[in-house]
Amino acid sequence: MTRPAAAIVFGVMLSFLTLAPAMVNAELLGKSRVSQTPATTQELRSAYAQIGRLGRAFERLSQGTPSEILKALDLVGEVFNRIRTKYWRQTQSKLLIDAALAAANRPRIDGKLASAHDLAITAVNGMIHSLDPFSSFTPRRQNKKGGKKGARNFGRIGIELVVKDGVATIIAPYDGSPAANAGLKPGDTIARVDGREFHPPTTLAALEALHGPLGGEVNLTIERAGAKPFTAKMVRAIISRRSVTATVKDGVAFIRISVFAPNTARDLRRAIKRAKPPVHTVVLDLRNNPGGLLDQGIRVADAFLDRGEIVSTRPRRSTKHRRFNARLGDIIKGGPLAVLVNGGSASASEIVAGALQDQKRAIIIGEKSFGKGSVQTIMRLKGHGTLRLTTSLYFTPSGRTIHNIGITPDVTAKACLSQNGASDQASPDAWLSCAANILNLRKR
Repeated sequence: MTRPAAAIVFGVMLSFLTLAPAMVNAELLGKSRVSQTPATTQELRSAYAQIGRLGRAFERLSQGTPSEILKALDLVGEVFNRIRTKYWRQTQSKLLIDAALAAANRPRIDGKLASAHDLAITAVNGMIHSLDPFSSFTPRRQNKKGGKKGARNFGRIGIELVVKDGVATIIAPYDGSPAANAGLKPGDTIARVDGREFHPPTTLAALEALHGPLGGEVNLTIERAGAKPFTAKMVRAIISRRSVTATVKDGVAFIRISVFAPNTARDLRRAIKRAKPPVHTVVLDLRNNPGGLLDQGIRVADAFLDRGEIVSTRPRRSTKHRRFNARLGDIIKGGPLAVLVNGGSASASEIVAGALQDQKRAIIIGEKSFGKGSVQTIMRLKGHGTLRLTTSLYFTPSGRTIHNIGITPDVTAKACLSQNGASDQASPDAWLSCAANILNLRKR
């Protein structure tokens, strides 16, 4: 097969992939006696035209056998079609292909043509990066990278971050991690790594660049709003994270959840049930909790509710909404509850805070949360790798979206601390004390 022939086959293949959903829709529309809209037909024509552009670009920019080129084009076409049909909002085919071509057309350092496989991954990443910071593609060869043997000698610094427009922003450091011990905070940006400018293309690439040999030192140049850049020195370590810790003081249970792990909800219930003496007042600390497992976030919120919606997810197609509701059994029987959040509280943390706030079950204290309210679906692409695509958004019980907005506290940290005579620069423990004082005042 010649290279032009491969491009032709690719065009025919993608025309079917692109039209297939429309055929189903047309059949359903026919049964309901509703005609297909011109806008839908126009979008399909646009998609086909844009695919042709990409096929011609691959002829010009890549090298390889016809079968290699066809396989590479198959990957790009599969990702293009998944984005076009599954992404949480409607996308424009032209903009997707423009992003793919912009990435593919960047000059190579060696001046040579890229392999078809490498060019396909570059084009795919170009499309994905134009969507949001949380969607990503992992090639199959990377999926197999690093088994148990390698993991023993692999160290991390313990941060959750996100990359947008080449800027790596810290969502939160993990409790007790090298990053936390070095004083890194939510909202800090990483300007340099070991003296080299740091502009990773994706969140995955950023994390991989920060990982390295266990015990190895890494120096980060950190930029923080209102402060001069500074260097944070860390030694990579094995990160072990305890999800739930609890202490009881003066009849108040202070429960810290650092991440939503597989047994978080179970450990939360055990901590409350085993408290001596029994407690019915809780301060739930979700500061610097970047999220984790959705089901555990739902179960933690459910532990303090008897009824009502906890969260809903809404994809592009309105017929596939999912709602998660609470079951009877508030573990503290309606007792006073405060939830602490800050800019490092994201995803599942925001689901918990949003549910308890909307259901008027808890008072939210602190700072506005991060605003990560999107759902990523893992899609296996046979023979190619894994696509992680944002397919829906989270909504609180009142219908608020969390995405890019976050949860606004009922009482700000500044107001809480001032009520208790503490300064804005007070220690983290001061937040706990002022939250407990607010709850005690409300009990009177």
